[in-house]
Amino acid sequence: MPPSRDGRIRTAGRRDGGTAMRMTRQYLVGELSRLLAELRIAAEDDPPSARAMAALRRTAELLPPAALGPVVRRAVAVGDEVCRRSLERGDAATFRSQAAALHHVHEFGVCSGLIED
Repeated sequence: MPPSRDGRIRTAGRRDGGTAMRMTRQYLVGELSRLLAELRIAAEDDPPSARAMAALRRTAELLPPAALGPVVRRAVAVGDEVCRRSLERGDAATFRSQAAALHHVHEFGVCSGLIED
């Protein structure tokens, strides 16, 4: 949509922010789903944890955004376990990949207000 005469960008939708709120909800769910998919891929050398991440992703896609905090907390807990196991095996390369994916999930959870730091 083109800017208005005063230079502000107009948005489609209701004046009460309904469209923006729907978009924000969709973003939260979609971004968390993407991050959980990355964490699942990073955990593929640990099949039970990879399955747990896949289940958490499916759950996140079905819940309203306000209910995603426990999903993020569980994903962080599973991710911590996966990272610990990689360290115990001495697999530094896998650990780095897993830790990076886990960091993104944790950071997203904190920044979106779903979990506390």
